[in-house]
Amino acid sequence: MVQTLFGFLFTGNRGMAEGRFEPTETRFVNDTLPHVDWLVNIGANIGYYCCHALAAGRPVVAFEPVSHNLLALFRNLQANHWETRAEVFPIALGAEVGIAEIYGGGTSASLLKGWAKADTVGETTPCNTLDNCLGPRMGERAALVVMDTEGFEFEVLCGAGEVLRQAQKHVWMIEISLFGHRQEINPHYVDTFRMFEEAGYACWCLGDTLQPVAITDVQAAVAEGREHFSNHNYVFASPGRFAVSADGQRLEPVA
Repeated sequence: MVQTLFGFLFTGNRGMAEGRFEPTETRFVNDTLPHVDWLVNIGANIGYYCCHALAAGRPVVAFEPVSHNLLALFRNLQANHWETRAEVFPIALGAEVGIAEIYGGGTSASLLKGWAKADTVGETTPCNTLDNCLGPRMGERAALVVMDTEGFEFEVLCGAGEVLRQAQKHVWMIEISLFGHRQEINPHYVDTFRMFEEAGYACWCLGDTLQPVAITDVQAAVAEGREHFSNHNYVFASPGRFAVSADGQRLEPVA
């Protein structure tokens, strides 16, 4: 357990503790937190983004199914005395209720068989949908939703149709890759972006600056079989509520 540069105690990953982990994403999260009411972290891992939100005074709901990650997440919450400000669901999210198998382990553990070449079941977890777990609550307050589910994001979003259709539009930061740790092109790549387009969201790639992404850009990437964008993390937000700042690095509320 070490004191981080961010002002909170942390254990489980030296790069995270020392501020070397996802610096662009970390900056975006911290820039966005003042404009939302809470963080919903899907695939929370050991609680890195949860700790940033809690340090900024925002309550957290975290979903994390991997038991090893959960132990570190609990330790990080307890070390900072945030036990009562974080709601932890020790389950996976997907398109339906059921029992799911997790392949591989560590940071690359996934519900997608073959992800990172893992075809051995590491553990089994209950699975539910975002609509079932948080649907009505997400219609009440604006959230920053951070999702990193190792290739399973399309299935999670299939179980979040109610949330996507709500009048309350959230800010989403999601890791979506054309290939990633897959052996072939992501079969749901275009559909994942289209879900947000149809729900009234705009999209940006989270690079050094926020780069606008149109559905035609996504389709072209699939047609050419190569990544078109500088990062695998994308931001989705309502263009009626947020606009890109003058320096292109963050979202700012529309006046």
